[in-house]
Amino acid sequence: MSNLKLFLKALQRSGYPNSKTNVTTIARAVDYDLDFFLTDLLHELGSKKTKDFVGKTFSTLGLTYSPGMKIDFTDSIGEPGSYIYLIINSFTFDWGGGDEDFHEVWINYSWGDSLLIDDEGEKTLEDIWDDVDMGTMGEFEDFVDEIKYTCREEIFKKTGLVIHFDSQI
Repeated sequence: MSNLKLFLKALQRSGYPNSKTNVTTIARAVDYDLDFFLTDLLHELGSKKTKDFVGKTFSTLGLTYSPGMKIDFTDSIGEPGSYIYLIINSFTFDWGGGDEDFHEVWINYSWGDSLLIDDEGEKTLEDIWDDVDMGTMGEFEDFVDEIKYTCREEIFKKTGLVIHFDSQI
């Protein structure tokens, strides 16, 4: 039997999703397996209430409106002060009932303001895109994948939800 109800109570007490404590720490404390968080929500609450829960979580973090949620890149991609804002325009999970496990929230997203600092100075994501040519397109795509990975990690730490970047708006 899942400890979902105990986990949700612990999240609520922590100030979720703006808790100072990482969600994985809270999950370990109540012996909850985060791999099944979305699946358990869907099975326990149903599709509509789960969508409301996820939507409220994203909204509380500022992800569903401009300017978005600020993702700090200091420890991952850039020098201190590097960041990007992520905006989730819409999201879904394919809930068809049955015994399927759902691990990801598929998002339609856009990028807000950004500042990426490296040895060459300060640039925005748009500046970097403007400098891309056919020879560096692959490098740019790899760079964007790094940005997405960092965003996924930050969202997961705060929410326990795994996002999948479906399409950019």
